Amino acid sequence: MSGKFAELTVKYVRVFRNEGLFAALGKSFGYLCRIVFVCERYLLLEHRLEAFSVEPKNRQATLKVIRLAEELTAVAEEGYDLSGLDVRRLRMHLGRQGMFCGIFLDGKLAHQSWVSTNANTDLDPVAPHVDYQGCAYIGACETRPEYRGLALYPYALSEICKALKGSGFSRAVLTISPGNRASIAGATKAGFRLQAKGVFTRVLKRTYWRVIPESSATGK
Repeated sequence: MSGKFAELTVKYVRVFRNEGLFAALGKSFGYLCRIVFVCERYLLLEHRLEAFSVEPKNRQATLKVIRLAEELTAVAEEGYDLSGLDVRRLRMHLGRQGMFCGIFLDGKLAHQSWVSTNANTDLDPVAPHVDYQGCAYIGACETRPEYRGLALYPYALSEICKALKGSGFSRAVLTISPGNRASIAGATKAGFRLQAKGVFTRVLKRTYWRVIPESSATGK
């Protein structure tokens, strides 16, 4: 915490010097508000794990679905580049019965998606609030900028859904910010459909997740 405080102090001193007192006060006040209260809106999309397949545009892509820490070690030993990946956090995630999907191009990690299968997760703020009965939650999805446009995201989602179905799950869900059109398009291409809208709220350290069914959200 002290390191974070020192970093923020340097940041706002720089703002004060470059932009003036009022700019520094405004930005620091905004930061303090975010510590006390956060309210974020999401779209909640669902996949019923019916047969669905998406192929990447680059057929040289290698996909790895990892469930165990030993499998992660094996991938590294095969020569795949895991730089940029928080390996320590991923090992903890796998130890909580999580899953990981990585897509590699030329041996480099081009896309990653993480999967939580129970509420014992810190994948993102929404993940602990999901109803995990027969369901898995997909989050922390990221395609590196230089590999975007190759349909890696929908490819990863479709393969994750196949793996989940093979493990006995009946559905998968994920959340996307309403303004993230690229992710919405990618998830839709992989067979996900809008189920509801959700509101995540944090007041100090207490968090809340409210789901608004799509029929209610659209006023039908």
